[in-house]
Amino acid sequence: MSGRIEPLRQDLRERGLLGSDNRLTAAGHAHAAQLIEDLRSAEAPSDPDAPRVQWKHHFGQRRR
Repeated sequence: MSGRIEPLRQDLRERGLLGSDNRLTAAGHAHAAQLIEDLRSAEAPSDPDAPRVQWKHHFGQRRR
């Protein structure tokens, strides 16, 4: 598994986001915070003409 992670770590190090101890740098923390903020503020695409899902909750199921 480490073989697949190492190229990612190297990329983050080259971008200054990860230190030699594999911990986020100050820039890495700022980048992560920005990614989280971008995800929170983004709207998911919505097609008003798409069929809707009807959830059928069965709270009255019998217990054995």
